Amino acid sequence: MLPLEPQSIVEEARKCVLCGKCLAACPLFLETGKEEDSPRGKLFLIANLSPLTPRAAELIFPCFLCGECEKVCPLEIRIMDVLLSLRFYYKLPLSFEVKELSEKEGKKPVYPGCFEKTPEDGMVPPGLVCSGFYHLLSGDLETYKKCAEQNVRVLKNYPGIEILCPLAFTAISLYPVFFGDEFRVDIRGEKALKIPPCFFNIFPERFS
Repeated sequence: MLPLEPQSIVEEARKCVLCGKCLAACPLFLETGKEEDSPRGKLFLIANLSPLTPRAAELIFPCFLCGECEKVCPLEIRIMDVLLSLRFYYKLPLSFEVKELSEKEGKKPVYPGCFEKTPEDGMVPPGLVCSGFYHLLSGDLETYKKCAEQNVRVLKNYPGIEILCPLAFTAISLYPVFFGDEFRVDIRGEKALKIPPCFFNIFPERFS
């Protein structure tokens, strides 16, 4: 159950032996090659800097939140629980507007995200707003929940919706983790593990 207590976050992070199995699974590390972008780098900072400094939080929070690292961890460290729990205790000073997605008529319901192109046969259900991924990323869970509430109201009427944006896929998949099973959405298809350019634009000082 999230969040983990602060001491439990540190204890879980300290289980990491820095073996590096997670490196090949992390799309962010594969993109940048920087140790601080790797799961083990983040766990090392969490394990050794408690409470976190603002600079450490800035290094840890940029994350795809895809969970691929946890799948390959030989020690079965609860990496996602650690990274998601941090959002309850820290918040980055980032600001994102909640935008309503443009409606589009078509045959199959899709959630394009903010930047993905909607297929010709796709329809964007009216009333959808941004998934809240960047609010989640920055620790703004209040606004993240508002996005979840609005999108769940709409998506309950569209079972099997296809989510085109991988960041939106992550955010919507995590709704029930944060807010309970009533926030679960029926999603069709698999998440792409390619990080869109907008992710790097949010942190220009980190990824310039």
